Amino acid sequence: MNKEKIEILLVEDNPDDALLLEECVCEINEADGYGLIFELKRVSTFGEARAVLETHDPDLILLDLSLPDSDGIDTVYKFESYLAEIPVIVLTGLSDSEAAVKSIRIGIQDYLVKGRITRDLLFRAVLYAIERHKMVTVIQSLAMVDELTGLYNRRGFMKLARHTVNLAKRKGYGISLLFADLDCMKRINDTWGHREGDRALRMTASVLKKSFRESDIVARIGGDEFVVMATGSSSSLLGSSIIMERVKKNIEEVKASEPHEFDFSLSFGVLTPEPGEEFHIEQLIEKADELMYEEKKRKKG
Repeated sequence: MNKEKIEILLVEDNPDDALLLEECVCEINEADGYGLIFELKRVSTFGEARAVLETHDPDLILLDLSLPDSDGIDTVYKFESYLAEIPVIVLTGLSDSEAAVKSIRIGIQDYLVKGRITRDLLFRAVLYAIERHKMVTVIQSLAMVDELTGLYNRRGFMKLARHTVNLAKRKGYGISLLFADLDCMKRINDTWGHREGDRALRMTASVLKKSFRESDIVARIGGDEFVVMATGSSSSLLGSSIIMERVKKNIEEVKASEPHEFDFSLSFGVLTPEPGEEFHIEQLIEKADELMYEEKKRKKG
């Protein structure tokens, strides 16, 4: 019978500590009662770990807090951008227990004390960490979704956008942000009622979902305010005539398929930072909002 494989990245510079863990893994793989195979890949520094993580996502990371190029709680902070995708278990000595507890608050799933790790303890810790991470991911995803439109809400957007920006910086991707606003939302609510206002918001969500890739982050961040964050090749298209023509086409299709009496139109602002430019996501949103407002004024003029 083929056993399910769990890929583990071990970040540990001490050869003796690494050997003990490798022996535990061998015992797990050779035993009949576990039903799983642990595949262990070892690196010795944060830099080596980062290089591996740029091209490969393991099922779990075993992370020593004391590395040649990083030490203590700073090591956890350096891995923070990976925590949303990969469960991490910290390896610590008795003297590092305070840092281990702090790491749990940051998002680490568990910690193991060196010298006290057994085959059974390692097996349970790995499985529990993976399952807890799955459960937390589901709970967080529910809390990050806008109930009316099914898009991400502001909280979900900010969490995913920060992770996307960190990934884009590591891999050298371009990034763009589009700010969209539903025109005349107050008039729609005042004239046709909030039920029709909700219909207009759902129509906007439908247009944006049809216009962009699944990998792009589409969110409703306020009453009638929407944002899209795109990276890579999609980023270069975000402000182009190609994508704007696609949006206009989808607006007309949604208008034709959804019965409504109000005028349905959107205004946009697109911002693309220069390569290497430092920025905060809040700044991108603010500047793209200003560009959208300028378009709205031009349309009124």
